Amino acid sequence: MSRPSCPDGPRLCWDACGMKLHGPLTVASGPLTSKLSLLKKAAEACAGAASLKLTFITPPFHAEMRSFSVHDHVILSPTEKRLALHEGVELCRSAKRETALAIWANFTGAGADEWFRLSEAFIDAGADGLELNFCCPNLDTSSSGPGVRHGAAICTSPELTAKIVRDVRRRFTQIPVMPKIVNNTHLFRDVAAAAADAGAPAVHVVGQPVSGAPPVNPDTLKPLLPFAEGVSFGSTNGSVCLCNTLRSVAEVRSAAPALQVMASGGITRWEDCVSAYAYGADAAAVCSAVMWHGWERLKIISRGLEDYFRRKGMSGPEAVRDTALKLLTPPSELKLNPARARIDENACVGCGKCAKVGHCEAITLVDRKARVDETACISCGVCRSLCPADAILYDDDPRYGSGK
Repeated sequence: MSRPSCPDGPRLCWDACGMKLHGPLTVASGPLTSKLSLLKKAAEACAGAASLKLTFITPPFHAEMRSFSVHDHVILSPTEKRLALHEGVELCRSAKRETALAIWANFTGAGADEWFRLSEAFIDAGADGLELNFCCPNLDTSSSGPGVRHGAAICTSPELTAKIVRDVRRRFTQIPVMPKIVNNTHLFRDVAAAAADAGAPAVHVVGQPVSGAPPVNPDTLKPLLPFAEGVSFGSTNGSVCLCNTLRSVAEVRSAAPALQVMASGGITRWEDCVSAYAYGADAAAVCSAVMWHGWERLKIISRGLEDYFRRKGMSGPEAVRDTALKLLTPPSELKLNPARARIDENACVGCGKCAKVGHCEAITLVDRKARVDETACISCGVCRSLCPADAILYDDDPRYGSGK
């Protein structure tokens, strides 16, 4: 069967994390990569690669996806479906046969035998890379017995991280091996360095999906988790993760400069990709943004990146990489420049939202126009974020010195 092309997609191509990508974005492992019909949509939306839904030899329990959703972030139940080995392998084989996507096989094991068996099965199915999942929460034990470490539990141990990476790399030298890690421990830098020392050419860094619980309906006093009896903790995913993703990328880049880095968690715009590159990422992966806004979001981000690099005269992420990383400074040594808010009176609609900010005493309404006491402004930026008319300026805005 012929593979679908993406004729209206971006022309950006580059090598990242051991793969040649024919599009700037990877679809991160999750509901979007759990079945062939969705992977075909990823290819049609010009994704360069996809990381398949997490696979086990045998999932530790049967589950279906349930979630409590708030705009742009999702609290996922730990009962989200994972794939058994035969399901993951068949999905990989079908995706390679019927799409042009580069495929990362995403899996976790318990002991060397399981890691080897999973790796060999996915290589035979045509996977382009092995993504060793040291990331997903709620997987510290399994049916294999108490004390067996899966997922995020591995990421708390530099020694275990190094052992698994080294064992898989030595056994399977013909394919890229990329650990997927999460910043869930004070040893995170050590984990990244251990992966590099063990021979990993790249890591997939995920912004910490903070564990949470859904709110409670005050009338029924039951959690707002649809179609479920009882409640479980879940991971908060989406734009809320972005700042942690950027920090995690910077920490990995600082601890192991030779590692290539794929970043995911909260990336919803092309500007988020540029931010990730600036802190040290080589590639970016997207999931929640597509779940909320549809597959067209991949094209929007990709075209935005293409336009940005063209406008800047840059060939790709390597021209941006580490520019923000080089500016990292301890808080005690930050030099703070004055940056006071001003009002574009022609744009101000007098709604008063800026004057209601709880901690701010710098803004008042005079004749239905906002006024700023610059001596009281602390440059927090909350007013600018709230303004529906884009009427609040800082000195990074070209209108700032226009006399308005």
